[in-house]
Amino acid sequence: MATESDLQKCLESNLSASGYIKLKNEKMFLKLVNGEILQFVSYYKVRTYRKGVCEFGISAGVSTIYRPSIDADILSRCEMSIKLLASRLNLPFDEPLYRLRIGGDSNVKALSSAVRNVSRFICKIFKSVTNLNEFVEFKKKTDVSSLTLRNDFPGDSLALIKSGNSDDFLNVYDDVIHSLRKSGICDCDNYGLICKNLYRETVEMTAGARDAVRSDPEKYSAAIDECERRRRENLALLKKYNVVCPEEG
Repeated sequence: MATESDLQKCLESNLSASGYIKLKNEKMFLKLVNGEILQFVSYYKVRTYRKGVCEFGISAGVSTIYRPSIDADILSRCEMSIKLLASRLNLPFDEPLYRLRIGGDSNVKALSSAVRNVSRFICKIFKSVTNLNEFVEFKKKTDVSSLTLRNDFPGDSLALIKSGNSDDFLNVYDDVIHSLRKSGICDCDNYGLICKNLYRETVEMTAGARDAVRSDPEKYSAAIDECERRRRENLALLKKYNVVCPEEG
């Protein structure tokens, strides 16, 4: 019978081979890529009605060193289940292949196989997110709200300033509207207002706000200064997790 300890060992063995480090006292594995990109994976219990059996799900996320904070609790809020990630990235997802089950009639061999499938799937998704431009593209597909740019630079919005991205984000807006039309919401009375708000959130508060900062020397300088401050503070926190940027020693 497989146990939670077996699950953790299997995850650690597979993910460490790809550069992930298990965070002490956390159910999270973290990887720093090119000194800027944070890739992280967590496991969590899911409800099951089978007596004596416990199942776990896997969530994963990508962030940057330019967030206001990269505490493990904060990063966990940036994750989503790998099933949802697959859906937003239009990737096939055969759920039984990734089922992590312990207790009952479970066994370590089956658990190890599922963990290998999970690790390969995550590596497949994240291999194309290794720099800020790729990160912005990834977030456009999975969670554009994390790029919303305001004066206090929330979430990962500074990635828009720091990267070379110059997209108008209209394709993001078009994709959202297309989904709404498929759901039939375009027939509601306030559809026009919904579209107006979505345009503001997906275009004006991302690409529009980015261009406004870049075109103002004072605002741009302040944004870059904030990038460097956050990078220093977050790299110091990563050292406590034993995650070290090579260039920092």
